[in-house]
Amino acid sequence: MKLLRKDTDIALKALILIARDKTGKRDTVSLAREMRVSRLFLRKTLRQLQKDGYLASAKGKGGGFWLKLSPSAIKIIKLIESFQGKIELQECLFQKNLCPDIRTCVLRRKLLELESYLVNQLKGLTLEDLINLDQKVLPKSRSFRTGE
Repeated sequence: MKLLRKDTDIALKALILIARDKTGKRDTVSLAREMRVSRLFLRKTLRQLQKDGYLASAKGKGGGFWLKLSPSAIKIIKLIESFQGKIELQECLFQKNLCPDIRTCVLRRKLLELESYLVNQLKGLTLEDLINLDQKVLPKSRSFRTGE
């Protein structure tokens, strides 16, 4: 069970870097280099963010991507759901054809409880919260992937 897929993780990290940039705008080349990800994969992710209304962009010299919304208006749960759909911790484990005890399973009940708690926590979390947390935990020069 994965909570975040790779594209969702890359989207969140890219939004943080764009929001923290002094100019408020980043190009795919510098972002891909800093994040140590494929430029093609990053561009695809940024286009999805643009399509979903999180980013705007301009092509050519001086172009790049910038936030279309303020960091405080970007809800993390909505972002996750736009990339992967509804958060479900137990989606594959307890399908009726695999488990005859779906209605009485204690583990399923506990996972549903944890899922509800997680969703409620994510509902209140914004990009601004992550940026503030990131600035407390990671110096700006550290890489997302290696911590170097």
